[in-house]
Amino acid sequence: MKSIWNKDFFKKNAGLFKKRFPSLFDIFSDLILEIENKENVESFFDFWKLSLSPKGFPCGEENGLKLHSAYNPQREAEGQLSALDKNTQALVFEGFGLGYSLLAAAAKTELAELPFIILEPCPLHFFASLFVFDWEAVFAHKNLIIALTNSSEEAVKLINQYSVTKSLFISMPVWKSHNSAFFAQVDELVARNREKEKINGATTKKFGYLWNRNCWRNARLAALLDDAGIYRHKALATDIENGGGLPFLLVAAGPSLGKILPYLREISKRCIIVAVDTALRLLIKNGCQPDFVVLTDPQYYAWCHIAGIKAPESVLVTLAEAYPAVFREKFRKIVTAKSQMPLGRFIEEKMAENARKIFLDKACGKGSLAEEAGKSDFAVAADESGLTGTARKSGLLKTEKKYVFDRTEEKLNSHLAGQGEENSVFSKTDLGSGGSVASCAWNFCHLCGARKIYLAGLDLAFPERQTHIKGSTFEQKAHSSSSRLVTGESKALPSYFGGNLTEGKNYLGQKVKTDSRMKMFAWWFESRFAQCPEVKNYTLSPEGLCIPGVQLSSVEELLREPDISLEKIIFFEKSEGRGKSDSLNQKRNERGFEKVLNSGGLESGIRSLSAFEDALAFDNFSEGKLKELKEKAFDKAFEEMEKRLTGISLKDFDKVKKALES
Repeated sequence: MKSIWNKDFFKKNAGLFKKRFPSLFDIFSDLILEIENKENVESFFDFWKLSLSPKGFPCGEENGLKLHSAYNPQREAEGQLSALDKNTQALVFEGFGLGYSLLAAAAKTELAELPFIILEPCPLHFFASLFVFDWEAVFAHKNLIIALTNSSEEAVKLINQYSVTKSLFISMPVWKSHNSAFFAQVDELVARNREKEKINGATTKKFGYLWNRNCWRNARLAALLDDAGIYRHKALATDIENGGGLPFLLVAAGPSLGKILPYLREISKRCIIVAVDTALRLLIKNGCQPDFVVLTDPQYYAWCHIAGIKAPESVLVTLAEAYPAVFREKFRKIVTAKSQMPLGRFIEEKMAENARKIFLDKACGKGSLAEEAGKSDFAVAADESGLTGTARKSGLLKTEKKYVFDRTEEKLNSHLAGQGEENSVFSKTDLGSGGSVASCAWNFCHLCGARKIYLAGLDLAFPERQTHIKGSTFEQKAHSSSSRLVTGESKALPSYFGGNLTEGKNYLGQKVKTDSRMKMFAWWFESRFAQCPEVKNYTLSPEGLCIPGVQLSSVEELLREPDISLEKIIFFEKSEGRGKSDSLNQKRNERGFEKVLNSGGLESGIRSLSAFEDALAFDNFSEGKLKELKEKAFDKAFEEMEKRLTGISLKDFDKVKKALES
């Protein structure tokens, strides 16, 4: 009787694996070689007991449990795939046993474009399955992702690219039994992400019309404003003395913020302060103007938090879908991040595409192109064939611009890749969403290059049963509209009981009241901190809900940080390219800042191209030229958007999204 452990299958499958995933193959090449040299493969993979079903199908057992149906495993696999529908964006296999469901999915032509994500923490289980069936159809699948020995966080990050709520998970308890801890963690993270997506989806569905309307109203103004990405990594290059990023303080409006407010003016000399919109009024009242204010909530009530406040030393970071009055408030500067709405994203993406093309067209239309054209393929071919006269001239004119365009774009792409991010002239920076403005504020700190972030007022709980900090907009409004029968305290009850009240522990190990919504926010921060281990997070509010990855600190410790007033000036000058140059000139020779001031600009390879120098070199890119470029790009984007939305009401959120994404 022929053995179920088919070495011919393994040899073929290993070759297909190497061809499709060469880097992954190299990681396990020694193990694969060891397996190939084993004479008794069955004893090497002793965690499985393989046999044939009454119908002749290979079946297996692990820890006494059957991996598949002992009668008809193929029909069972078809049943697992029956839950597929038109909204499914990815198939996720949490383990796969011998591979019946995976092979059944690969055989379906209608799933040819659907991403397959295979999660397997144990390489031996993966390679054992390659002995049983021919995996040619699986390795030939267009969108195949194999997460072999990845961490649970990395695995969920892969799934999140395709939306957790729109992914179909194929699994059985026995497939996960060999590493139950890993799969339990994956399932927990998936459940949290699914809940977050449902909340975000329901909110977007409810307010989609309003936010799309805001995008429409703010379109030109928001698109032409500077991108929040101009501050990218600038904190890293500025802090010379410490050899790392400048410290940041993220200020939220939790009840514990009241204990820190008296010290904020002194703290502002030692940190770059990033405040959420709900905390701004209190900070101004206490004589502290934050360096940045983050407002990413598009609702009217978010604008109320900053309405009428003058903050001439602060930069507002917001989105295209913000309430229109936000853009009329008095800040030193307003920058926008990437919109989270389809209408806003469409305008920004089209504008970036158009701006890039206009830039390259202008760059290639300047200067002498003869030297570049002389190197083009057409010129070489013309010389070899003896082409002369009008034909040669018209051919060169046609091809030389394309050649220089390609060369210019190649150098531009090389420069942008060297920066590690897309240039903010062409696109908006995504601050993501974690359900709260504070999560976007943390992302902004990270974007700036922060390596040390202090957290103040980020309680995510009700310390001493307080729902809001004293003096907040909510509390003032509650008291101003209160009466003898409806007191200010009674208006806080929905905030206290409305989110499924539960208990957690604070940083001192004591019990504290919180709710499921705030626990979701805490989980987002925990996940984000795990993704960014280079950033150290400290809290100044021990009363708040404990977030793993955050260390307890104090105001006293923060005040021991060195004065960074001068570094903050350099940070803003390097980011914005203008501003406080007089202050810099007075202190230019102090502590060797010349190197910092001379470190900006384009790479020498970019400078060498005459088209850039003659046309729109970034370091000579005047504000007028940039505005002209953006306006032309916006006009083109807006024209296309109007065409796509003809006859579609902004109230029909799904149709708007479909029209713009098609």
